[in-house]
Amino acid sequence: MMTADPFSLDNLHDIVEPAAIPMWPPAAGFWIVLALLLLWCAALGLLWWMRYRKNRYRREALALLRRIEPGLHAEKDREGALGEVALLLKRAALTAYPRKEVAELAGDEWLAFLDRSGNTTGFSRGAAAVFGRISWQPQAAAELSELEVSEVVNSVKSWIKGHHTEGVD
Repeated sequence: MMTADPFSLDNLHDIVEPAAIPMWPPAAGFWIVLALLLLWCAALGLLWWMRYRKNRYRREALALLRRIEPGLHAEKDREGALGEVALLLKRAALTAYPRKEVAELAGDEWLAFLDRSGNTTGFSRGAAAVFGRISWQPQAAAELSELEVSEVVNSVKSWIKGHHTEGVD
């Protein structure tokens, strides 16, 4: 019998490819990255929730201001509405700051506090300075023009949305 030539091309066979690497289960690195990503998302969610709950008083104050605002634009109701807004500001400040820092403030000291904590000058130099006068000069409310009323509302909204609690005397 004749032996086949080991160098013959007839002895060649197709290349056998290995099986494809399966996509599942993923490597350990995938699980680590996924766990870190989930942990990061949970931490962000928790921080968002804490901030959301901490700022609840701001949302409630803005909602109350929206209910009071029509009275500010009606001249006959303006004095009472301004009193309500002043009370709203005080309540919001008492929620955000320690009572000993805010409770006793009145007049120019109160307006200076609002300006300092809200990083503005609208309360001591703008139309919102009316809050310093309405307790002893009630007719000041009637003297406000419609433009000044809008400025007061904008100052109050701005303070409620943007006051900061760190670094205030």
